[in-house]
Amino acid sequence: MTSSYIGKVVDNYRILSQVGIGGMGVVFKAIHIGLDKIVALKMIAPGMAMNANFIRRFQTEAKALARLADPNIVQIYDLRSADDQWFIVMEYVDGGNLGDIIRKEGALSVDRSVSVTRQMLSAIGHAHSAGIIHRDIKPNNVMLTAENIVKITDFGLAKDQGNIANTVTVAGGGTLYYMSPEHVKGFSFTDRRSDIYSIGMTFYEMISGNVPFHNVDSDFDIREMIVRKSIIPPKTFKADIPHRLEEIIMKALAKKPEDRYQTCNEMIADLDEFEGVLPATGQKTSTRTTKQIARPVAEKRLKNKYLWWAAAGLIILISAFLFFWMGSQNSGQQKEPANEFALLTIRTLPSGAIVLVDDDTVSFDDRTDYQITAGQHRLRALSDGFNAVDTLIQVRMGNHRSIALKLKQSSVSEVQSGYKKDEDKIAASVPEIKKEAEKPKETIVTKTKISSAVPEKEPDESAIIKTGLLEILTQPPEAQVTIDGEKPGNGITPVIAENIPEGAHKIVISKAGYSSVNEDIVVKAGTVNKYAYTLNAQTGKLIVNIRPWGSIYLNNELKKASTDFKYEIELPAKTHLLKVAHPTLGVWEKQIKIESESDLNITVNFNKSQPVNIVAVDTDGNPVQAEILLDNKPTGEKTPNNIKLRTGVHRISVAKEGYIALDSEKIILIDEAAANQQKFIMQRIE
Repeated sequence: MTSSYIGKVVDNYRILSQVGIGGMGVVFKAIHIGLDKIVALKMIAPGMAMNANFIRRFQTEAKALARLADPNIVQIYDLRSADDQWFIVMEYVDGGNLGDIIRKEGALSVDRSVSVTRQMLSAIGHAHSAGIIHRDIKPNNVMLTAENIVKITDFGLAKDQGNIANTVTVAGGGTLYYMSPEHVKGFSFTDRRSDIYSIGMTFYEMISGNVPFHNVDSDFDIREMIVRKSIIPPKTFKADIPHRLEEIIMKALAKKPEDRYQTCNEMIADLDEFEGVLPATGQKTSTRTTKQIARPVAEKRLKNKYLWWAAAGLIILISAFLFFWMGSQNSGQQKEPANEFALLTIRTLPSGAIVLVDDDTVSFDDRTDYQITAGQHRLRALSDGFNAVDTLIQVRMGNHRSIALKLKQSSVSEVQSGYKKDEDKIAASVPEIKKEAEKPKETIVTKTKISSAVPEKEPDESAIIKTGLLEILTQPPEAQVTIDGEKPGNGITPVIAENIPEGAHKIVISKAGYSSVNEDIVVKAGTVNKYAYTLNAQTGKLIVNIRPWGSIYLNNELKKASTDFKYEIELPAKTHLLKVAHPTLGVWEKQIKIESESDLNITVNFNKSQPVNIVAVDTDGNPVQAEILLDNKPTGEKTPNNIKLRTGVHRISVAKEGYIALDSEKIILIDEAAANQQKFIMQRIE
């Protein structure tokens, strides 16, 4: 998709120009023929029109944007399909993206960086209040108008907190530099604090002109830095960054989500506090209450410093008054859910029981945390063959409460309330409340009758199990833990598990390269039960031979420089990253697995080469003669062709005028094994 689309009409929209190209397709500037309205059309590439994952992601973006109305989020007008072409009609932003601005200008000024960050926080905070997590915040997805107004784009990876089943997972979701540690580990761990991390990293790059991974070579190294290593402070690149601003950035980039800002409004509050002491330096960011309003690019400086400070003090007083006054009004403005909601986690014994919170059916197998309003709530648990549990709980604003409910096995003919069962069999599927029965103290749940929603006596507190807190520590940490066959939380040590029923439990601890622990423990109610274990390392031997010579790295640490001798080392029995480098012959890099009490022999011979068959075809499978690029350099050869490659890691890509390669470059390792065919699919541009 390039200039061939210019001037064409697609479903009443005349395409005027191309404004951007991305992984899923192209963004065009267009005009509605009947309304003379300028819009942006985001088109999915025709070659991907049959790809269910891409279409689902496309639809996810449209639905997410449709739920959001914020001046700092690109507005969507429609999702349409014409002539087998999917496209989103959205607001046209006359400006560039933040990534291009940073690449062109380098580090931005402090006040401009703060202004952009504040607008981003306002927009994403609004998305969070609607239950949407963006999950791909980065400079390229932040548009800036000429007036310095932020417009957040690309909600293609967005997650709906209210419907986990609708989460779209795609390979490599998000952009690595800006992904939080929990995002790197897997999508199931991400929440609003992951977006705050990404905003923090974008802020870092804006104010310093760099990301903290500038000298890191591989994705593996970047992931290791994000998950395990300390992020270097932005002052490393720009010494005049204010200390307080650096503190704000580093808090947003904390490894543990609980150590970051918990909401966007919290981070905005700290930026407000910072700006209260920021000297006037040309551009001044306005103080705000709950929503970010775009401000002029520059304001006149006050000539008299005493008058400036007096005015600043007055602004702060007025802003403080407005903040508290606006907060007390029920004006319909969006608020961060954490200010008025709480989180509830429920375990049932037996597991798999149906849980109703205030008559809403909730599956805690699929959703660990359930967001509820603060206050009193009714809980009911139902399971075929067991008496229903019916009780009340009180939850406080902002708290996370965990409850364990135990169901007792029922008699053949009765349930807890004493009502007789329906004569028909109980439906096996997950029940939903179909209707309110005529009797005021009965609710029909499929074909099982349960007791009144308003008990006349005190709730059955005996149904709540006595529990204790269980803490499991290991040395080394980050071992996997199960308690009675189930993972507590993310199941990675250190583990703090709340509301574990008192009594005996079986724990299993495992970690790659270490002997497992299987132990029976006892949990006492009302106390902290702490168990600590030192794991015994399993080891094996690695033997490396290099020809002609090279340097050996293990897990990115230099072990032996410029050697041609056999290298032996005892290693923990787990997966390691082995890299062998020669200054002119290349780099060999591979994940290796060391087995317990075994030897692994590796030979890296840079003198050898292997033929690699490289082909290119169009979307119909017809051959295409495309230029072959090896390690980002033209080879002068065209597909199909056999190219001889020396032992090591190589990057292969293809290019042809009039075509778009649907495959990105392929990274392959040439070693002793025969290399596979490398096939590229090309999309013709019409």
